[in-house]
Amino acid sequence: MSGKILGIDINKDFIAAAQIVSGLKGFQIASFLSVMIDKDNDPADALKELSEKMDLKSGTCIASLDAGNISFQNLSMPFKDPKKIKQTLPFEMETRVPFPVEDIVIDFNIVKSSDQSDILAASAKKTLISEYLEKLKSLGISPGLIDIRPVPAALWLLSQAETPDCGLVIDLGKDSVTIVLFLERRVALIRNIRFGNGVGSESPAKDTAAPSKEKIETIAKSMRLHLKNTIRPFSLQMKTDINPVKAFITGIGAQYAGITDILTGQLGIPVEKIDIAKDKGIHLDPDVSAEWNPALMDGALSLAVREMKKGHGFNLRKGEFEIKKNFLKTVKELRKAGIAVLIIIFFLMIDLGVDYYLVKKDIKQRSNDARNSSDSRSLTRRMSNIPFFR
Repeated sequence: MSGKILGIDINKDFIAAAQIVSGLKGFQIASFLSVMIDKDNDPADALKELSEKMDLKSGTCIASLDAGNISFQNLSMPFKDPKKIKQTLPFEMETRVPFPVEDIVIDFNIVKSSDQSDILAASAKKTLISEYLEKLKSLGISPGLIDIRPVPAALWLLSQAETPDCGLVIDLGKDSVTIVLFLERRVALIRNIRFGNGVGSESPAKDTAAPSKEKIETIAKSMRLHLKNTIRPFSLQMKTDINPVKAFITGIGAQYAGITDILTGQLGIPVEKIDIAKDKGIHLDPDVSAEWNPALMDGALSLAVREMKKGHGFNLRKGEFEIKKNFLKTVKELRKAGIAVLIIIFFLMIDLGVDYYLVKKDIKQRSNDARNSSDSRSLTRRMSNIPFFR
C-alpha cells in the first residue's frame, strides 16, 4: 500500500485513530488521537469528537471490532484447500453458534495444515457489522477491511524476528481481557474473558482512578486460571504441548504502574508492553513523541501498518458488506487504460515507420552506389577499347 492509510480502533474503552503516510522508506505517523469512552461519553459521541479533532480522510482505511463481540471456534477440517474450507465452514458452524448461520459473517485463519487443517474461525452477526459500518459512514469513513482487536497487534509482533514462536498477546480492558495465543508464529486461539469489576471504570490517566495492586493481582489470578483451563484442552486438540514463553500486553490496563511485574509473577513467564512506534520502519516526529501512548495507540497503528491482503488476520467485511467497485469508475479506468494503450501503439507505429524509412533509404543508397560502381566499371572497359586510351 502507498499514500495515506488510516487505522481506526473502536473498542469498549476508547476510540483511537492513527494516520500514516506510506513510502519507500517505511511509514511516517502523520497524526493520531484517542478519545476515552466512559459513563459520561457515548461511543457515537466519542467517534464524533474524534472526527472533529482529526482529519479522518484517507485513501485507505482499516478498522477493527472488539473481540468481545465476536464468536471464536477452533475446528479441524478434513482438507487443506482454503477454497474448500470456505465453502464448507458455514455448514460446520450451524451447530456451533446460537443463531442462524445466514445471519452471520464468517472468516477463518489456518492454524496448522497437513492432510487436514486446524482452523480458527471468527463469526459476527450481520447486524453488528451493518451498524458499525453505518456509524463510520456517517463520518465519511468506509474501511476496506475489518479485523478484530488485538489480532493486528499480534500480527505485527509475529513480523518481528525476536518474537518467540509461541506466546500470548493480552489486551487488558476495563471489564474484560482478550487473550491471543500464537503458535508456530500463527494466531491459533482467541478468548475474551469478562470480569464483573475490571481494572478500572475510569481512565487510568487519572491518579484517583488507579486500581489497587490487590485488585490487579485478583484479575491476574483469574486470568491465569482461565488460561490454564483453555490451553490444556487446546493442547489435546492440537496433539502437542503448548507452553507460551512470553506475553505481550496492550490496552487501557497496560498503563498501570507495575502491571508487567504483577503479570510476570502470576503467569510465570516474562511480560512485556507492546510499543509498535519503536519499529525501525515506523517514524514518529520527536516533537509529538511525548504525546504518544502505546497502550491506547498500538491498536490503531497496527491496523494502519497491516497489509490488506497478506498475513493471517481476519476480514469481516465480506459477502453483502464487501466493497464492490463502482461500474462507472471501472469503465473510466478501462477508458483511461485504453487511451494509454492507443498512445503507446501510436508511438510504436511512428517508431516502426521511422525505422522502415531509414532501412528503405539505406537500401536505395546501397542500390545507387552499386549501380554507380557498375556504370564506372563498364565505362572503363569501353574506354579501354579506344586506341587513344590504351
